[in-house]
Amino acid sequence: MEAVKGNILIVDDEESIRRTFMMFLKQEQYNVSLAANYSEALEHINKTPLDVVFADIMLGEKNGIDVLHAVRQSGLDCPVIMITGDPNVTTASAALRLGAFDYLPKPIRKDRLLQTTQLALQHKKLNEEKQRIVAENDKYRKHLDAIFRSV
Repeated sequence: MEAVKGNILIVDDEESIRRTFMMFLKQEQYNVSLAANYSEALEHINKTPLDVVFADIMLGEKNGIDVLHAVRQSGLDCPVIMITGDPNVTTASAALRLGAFDYLPKPIRKDRLLQTTQLALQHKKLNEEKQRIVAENDKYRKHLDAIFRSV
């Protein structure tokens, strides 16, 4: 059995979309959580270590942009991919400006879903590696500063 590739949250008010995405992603060994609305998404965001979030723009009482804000405020450093059945330039540019990783119009083909998920995970891993290297460089810089001050 293959190892789980990542923890994915699907936030969409359409059950058929949630179930279809879950089926496609589970076939590729991803661990998938589902949320039908903002409140359910918030529960997952606050208790689950997530690697990627897919959020529908239109959710009812709140929207996908609110989910994006919640992910950022929680401190989770994971890509958020916005999905919508009503694509337009205004919401796409707003989502990307606010830090969404990508913006996908429905219907989303299986290959596009999997490709975007893989790219988002690679992006997350590269960001984590960058943060590790920056922290390591800071440690070495402080060590060198201490050495130079002692000379």
